Amino acid sequence: KTKTAYEIYQCDWSSDVCSSDLGAGRDLEASLEQGVVLTSYGVLRRDIELLRAVSFDLVLFDEIQNLKNIKTDVHKAALRLNSRSMIGLTGTPVENSLAELKGLFDVCLPGLFNGKSFHHQFIQNDSPASRQTLKALIKPFILRRTRNQVLTELPEVIEDIRGCRLSDDQVGLYRQVVDSSTPLVDDLLDGRNEG
Repeated sequence: KTKTAYEIYQCDWSSDVCSSDLGAGRDLEASLEQGVVLTSYGVLRRDIELLRAVSFDLVLFDEIQNLKNIKTDVHKAALRLNSRSMIGLTGTPVENSLAELKGLFDVCLPGLFNGKSFHHQFIQNDSPASRQTLKALIKPFILRRTRNQVLTELPEVIEDIRGCRLSDDQVGLYRQVVDSSTPLVDDLLDGRNEG
């Protein structure tokens, strides 16, 4: 079943018993009385006008990498939330650009970086010194465990390699795909070699 509404858990924290209230007839005010609202990024984007009217004590963004692109509606919606504190959680490293890193900090720590000075100081002036300065600025706000720190907690890698024979029809289809793709792959490789 597709969830198209708030997923709101009403909890009795003393007994760890929670019940969920799903559905289009959701009542944000009633759920706020319970103290906890869980929702999706899609609902945040769609219902920002309702959510921005609420004064939250804490907004916690799980998988905050979903907000890294500042051009998306969901990022813009997150910026409009009213909260005393915002925390972002992710297991995904910032991989693509410093602009995405800035986008995440703009959500959780608005005002930490000025847009134009950040761009000039860290993006245009990409140097070991500027990288070190940026690392020092963000270090107090990042809790990070390295791969070596978590290796002892990870289960052993299990490989299960199984072979299977293709039927004659499957072999024929496979050969058709390979044969039809070969000229395209050759063209792409030739273009790469020329460029």
